[in-house]
Amino acid sequence: MVKCAVVFEVIDEAATTELTTHNYVIRNAILVILGQLTLEELTENRDLEEIALRIVEKVNDSIFSHVDLIVGAYFTEFTLS
Repeated sequence: MVKCAVVFEVIDEAATTELTTHNYVIRNAILVILGQLTLEELTENRDLEEIALRIVEKVNDSIFSHVDLIVGAYFTEFTLS
């Protein structure tokens, strides 16, 4: 089981509002990305930046139609059990 918390850096307040209204899309994007990783990939903390970048790309594509309103994502918590 993976437990994680992600903070997104956005370019403006409108993007924040849009993210809030699409929480389910963000959750699904994170689940898809984490579900495609092996346990070995998940346990290597050095790959967290790469995972965060993949989440940013997926969310930008899913919500903002390929417009980069999210400029960063950062894990504030990431635990495996």
